[in-house]
Amino acid sequence: MLNYTRALSLLSPFLSETIVVNDNGKSIYLANEIVNQVSKLFKEINFNTPKSALKTYQAEALTNVELTAYRGSTNLSYIPLKFETSDVEIIGKNHQTNNQGKCIFSTNPFLQKEKQKYLIAVFVNFEALLKEATHDNLIINLFANLTPNVLTITIENSNSMFDRSDRSFFQGTSTPSNFQNQSSFGTTNKSSESLKYTNFETMRDALKLKFSSEQLEIISFNAPNLPIDAKQLASLISEIPFDEQKINVVKIYLPYLTSKPKNLYNILVKEITFENNKIELKRMLEAGN
Repeated sequence: MLNYTRALSLLSPFLSETIVVNDNGKSIYLANEIVNQVSKLFKEINFNTPKSALKTYQAEALTNVELTAYRGSTNLSYIPLKFETSDVEIIGKNHQTNNQGKCIFSTNPFLQKEKQKYLIAVFVNFEALLKEATHDNLIINLFANLTPNVLTITIENSNSMFDRSDRSFFQGTSTPSNFQNQSSFGTTNKSSESLKYTNFETMRDALKLKFSSEQLEIISFNAPNLPIDAKQLASLISEIPFDEQKINVVKIYLPYLTSKPKNLYNILVKEITFENNKIELKRMLEAGN
């Protein structure tokens, strides 16, 4: 991943140009290919822990909780991590896996002793990982909306003496879902109500926490009943991480725009990074008018 990022950094001054390479007779847009490969590798980083569901007595501290970062069958060493939680204080600021792909962490006693359940979300600190290869903000920002796989660790708190010796757990693995929508038992099937939005701003803000496939599913579901104007469409695709998905969103919403100003291309193209995708956007808009 770092090698891909370094290569992309070298191409940074030329991202507005179309750089095509030939691979066995197939034309490949080089910058796009590198971005896709970095994104693919990032999506393949997962976590597991033998203690995904823990029990604590009277909100006492947790010690030496072990988790492993892996890709396929290989543990990943020296991966920087982030922890997200509201009521649990993780000891230490900077966490990463060791040379065996494992990270061991502990907590302070929990602040709200009356709570029955606490959640800790663990995921890759992708910005820190990228900065090992480049300090080019343009490159780092290309991946700003990429959603990591998240491991959610559930801690059940009990005030009963009978539960104090019970340290039962089940095997946990990370799933590509945002932290707010996870439980220790995984995700449930989406219903129509979970996809439906009646307000544009609410839908746009929700997309920030979704995978690109989920983003397209939400947009496709809502577009017929939630018409928007050209500036709102530009705002919407600004929340989408990659050019191809941005163009797909424009394609989905084009029939439902409240108006199609003559400068529609100029409004939308500001959100497109690569030259070949700008050309594709222009052709699509011309064909749709």
